[in-house]
Amino acid sequence: MVKGIRTKILCLMGLLVLSALLVLSACSPFGHTEVTDSESEVGTDNDELAQNLIISEGKKINYKVVRPEKADDDTINAASKIQQKISKLTGGMVEISTDMVGFNQELDSESFEILVGNTAYEESDSALDGVTYGDYIVTCVGNKIVVNAYGGTGINFAASAFCEALIMDEASSTCYVPRDISIRNTAIKILNELPEYEGGSFNSTYSSGEDNHILLVDGTDASKFSEYRKALENKGYNLYTDTQSSDNIFKSTNNIFATYTNDKYTVTAGYYDYSKQARIIIEPKSALPVLEGQNVYESTVTPSFAMFGREQLPNVSENTTGGQSFVFQLSDGSYIIVDGGWAGEIDAKQLYDYMYEYAPDKEKITIAAWILTHAHPDHHGAYVTFSQTYASDVTLERLIAAFPSDQTCRIAGLDSDAGKGAKMLGYLRSFSGAEFNDAHVGQIFNLRDAKIEILYTLESLTPDKFDVYNTCSLVFTVKIAGQQCLVTGDASNNSFSSVVPMYGKALKSDFVQAAHHGGDTGPGSVNAAYGNTKSMYILAEAPVVLWPLGQENFEATGTIRPASKALYELESTKEIFVAGSRTVRFELPYSVGTSGCPSILK
Repeated sequence: MVKGIRTKILCLMGLLVLSALLVLSACSPFGHTEVTDSESEVGTDNDELAQNLIISEGKKINYKVVRPEKADDDTINAASKIQQKISKLTGGMVEISTDMVGFNQELDSESFEILVGNTAYEESDSALDGVTYGDYIVTCVGNKIVVNAYGGTGINFAASAFCEALIMDEASSTCYVPRDISIRNTAIKILNELPEYEGGSFNSTYSSGEDNHILLVDGTDASKFSEYRKALENKGYNLYTDTQSSDNIFKSTNNIFATYTNDKYTVTAGYYDYSKQARIIIEPKSALPVLEGQNVYESTVTPSFAMFGREQLPNVSENTTGGQSFVFQLSDGSYIIVDGGWAGEIDAKQLYDYMYEYAPDKEKITIAAWILTHAHPDHHGAYVTFSQTYASDVTLERLIAAFPSDQTCRIAGLDSDAGKGAKMLGYLRSFSGAEFNDAHVGQIFNLRDAKIEILYTLESLTPDKFDVYNTCSLVFTVKIAGQQCLVTGDASNNSFSSVVPMYGKALKSDFVQAAHHGGDTGPGSVNAAYGNTKSMYILAEAPVVLWPLGQENFEATGTIRPASKALYELESTKEIFVAGSRTVRFELPYSVGTSGCPSILK
């Protein structure tokens, strides 16, 4: 079972011990048969209090709060909330400790403790019997008061429910809760729609987008994941697509992804073979990836790929600091835009003019997909301006992006980044008929003769690795004309801690984009850790490197950054193109040395 083996004998033993304590103990928090004068008000003379769990008598605290040693922020905050509430009511100080014990020591099942979250105590686990993902519970198991939740932020709801259940009897200066306390409710309703995952260890649930939630299961395998897929079908979900039905990077690396839908929800189920984890994402039903069989098009042009320059007057100083703008033209003349660059007329006009120049029908400019790697202004700015200026002159079919939820940003201490996703979706309304595809790992978009494979989103990491906003940047491949371009956006070193072991040599590409403009790939100084990023470049083994940066800024910093040096040193690197002040265009399939633009690699 995901929740672990339930030891019912422990619970019975706890009840027997509890009965004995009620008869024999004169100092039990649950009442007394032998009382001293000072304790008479909370003894058996008061039948009501004798049936309660006595948290404190005066300033004497009978319970301590225990949380997991490796607790997440929600659980730590929940334990603190309970401590503060009891202290406020009683004037006493509640001890908070963790479930860690010393060498050759065991957990004390007899002690009076308030267990917060998934502690190592059996009572924390057994209390969840019959509880569904998204639910929380407050109950008594033996000598323990269990405050727990089956996933994510539910623990905060459980802590609040416990605090509200606390009763302060002023006459006896006693703080208590009813012995038969049993609070069960739902914190995250959408998680109730997932069947239980058998054959692994429940880790957590957490928000990945404003309407998306992830169930994370450790210690599973492909066969158990297959059984869970059957459980989804038994619950009424229908298979939309999976990665086992065609050749793709996921199938070649033993990672398995499948998308299921019913009339209300979409479930993206993923098995990560390298970490033996399953990540199950549930969200309200919305636009789905384009399937291969839905592709109907006529080839009219030679497919191509372009990287736009970053140095354009009058805002040279701004543009040289970063920015990314790529455009793929598909064989039917439609386009895929990646990011687009800075806000303002220059970058937006550059996009429109380029598409107009190469469009086979200049009255019908079609953007099959606009992909935003992340919501930083040097990447999404042109999309904002373009939506305000050119939306009526083009047809945009879909926006592909993965914006972290506001809650996820705030938990990571990135409050200033909260709300960015909602703003980007607001601009989508300018394009009549455009859909939003919330990107998930394992998705494959078949757009004319191009195939987009989503390799990484923030969902591949648990939230505690979300230290810089760049970590939420998409990593994906665009496959067209038999060649593969690996797009990394501003992905951080943490991002590649998932990408590298997950895909390995399958990352081999014809083009690779220098991550974060070839700059820092993690928090801190220019010498911040970059080992995962360097490993990604080695595995990509790409002969062509695309460096989205102004020439001036590149010359000042490009060869200093440790990760950037790897791109120079790799034997596989044949050409490096810096965006500079030009448009670098490649007809596909591309042969090294035929671009017409000079490579900076000597």
